Amino acid sequence: MEFKTLVNPKVCSSAVVQVSTAVIDGCTPDDLRITAQDREKLPSGLLRAPLKRQQQFLASEFCIQEAMRHMLEQQPRIDSSGCDCLPLDRRIWCTTKTQSFASAAVSLKPSIRFLGIDSECIFPEEATSRLWNLILSKREIAFYEWHAKSLIDRCQFISLVFSAKQSIFKAANQMHLRQMKHQDLTIKPLLDGSKQFQFTCHRGYLNRLFGGTSVRGRYDFCYQHVHTAIEI
Repeated sequence: MEFKTLVNPKVCSSAVVQVSTAVIDGCTPDDLRITAQDREKLPSGLLRAPLKRQQQFLASEFCIQEAMRHMLEQQPRIDSSGCDCLPLDRRIWCTTKTQSFASAAVSLKPSIRFLGIDSECIFPEEATSRLWNLILSKREIAFYEWHAKSLIDRCQFISLVFSAKQSIFKAANQMHLRQMKHQDLTIKPLLDGSKQFQFTCHRGYLNRLFGGTSVRGRYDFCYQHVHTAIEI
């Protein structure tokens, strides 16, 4: 398969995390034809999966390799004791997939312990109304009504909050914390042009593990999607 790369959403600090994005829907059928070599890369659980899922998996793998290649080109590894890069087999990585494209974020820096990245198509109005009280906490709804309503429409707001929570869930999975729920988190997008968000976890020990309210994630709107990432 041959994928076309896109300009990456600006959701990670490029000095320590490299992002790669590949388009799926914009490729021709010939580009997306799965070869015998491609099938060797598929895990056994995907060998009988629908074509779209196989394409998404392969696009994610492509993005991981591209992100690694760009990172090593920009920050060549040094074998001396002064090297501040992790061995390649200890790289931190995370992927996200939508119907349209896939992205991967990779880091070799010891300062990055956990990494989460997510992309979501902007919610339509019907889904926004149906999921408003399920995804958003009372604090988030109050924040939108009192502070954000004039700056961002509600479909973008719920999409951003949902994506930010998905990024945090993915970072939490790397900590083997898989019991978090949407209501465990409060997301506060900063609508000052910085494209950052703050978050609070309402489980005390998890909030301390995440670094309290000092941790900020990043978000970006492009390609009719919202993209978020968290580096811890």
